[in-house]
Amino acid sequence: MAKKLVSDYGLAHFSTGDIIREKLANDPEFKAEFDALIKAGKLLDDERTKQLLLEKMQATDISKGFILDGYPRTVNQAHDLEEILKELGLKLNAAIYFSLPEQVAVDRLTRRLQCSKCGKIYNLASVKPKVSGICDDCGGKLITRADDEAETIRTRFREYEEKTRPVVDYYKGLGLLYEIDVDDTVEENYKKLKSLVETLKKE
Repeated sequence: MAKKLVSDYGLAHFSTGDIIREKLANDPEFKAEFDALIKAGKLLDDERTKQLLLEKMQATDISKGFILDGYPRTVNQAHDLEEILKELGLKLNAAIYFSLPEQVAVDRLTRRLQCSKCGKIYNLASVKPKVSGICDDCGGKLITRADDEAETIRTRFREYEEKTRPVVDYYKGLGLLYEIDVDDTVEENYKKLKSLVETLKKE
């Protein structure tokens, strides 16, 4: 969805996962720090994530607008984002919440495949590769991610209810929340999203 919006509107796209992976590939010192955290069973803390996002946004042309993909995931990160935007002289126009029943999410994600080489995502139900098991873009092998097992997905749903659901309520309280029911085809879901974006552009 984010990539389609980037293509249609020229928006900058920020995913903290992508930012961290890029940093890991280009900064040996950061990689050593990150590997030590993972070995200790910890994750990158909010303050470091905030700093990485700020640096990336400062280095990117965001004159046409931007999308934050999968961030913030906690209310604390929502407060961090407010500090980032204040420093950049920007404001948030909307928080878009994709609503989907748990079982539908489980069914979709257990059919998801990812290219082991370039990271492109496919789905055996909706976005199939042209050649089974092979990435259309780079010819890499398609694999099932470890976190796309059914029980893992259900665990993530429980974690979501505990940690991320409050973010939905937070942005609802600020009057910035827009909910889209995505229990539909990719094409129909994108039509709903694009319609919302067009409405937001007029405000």
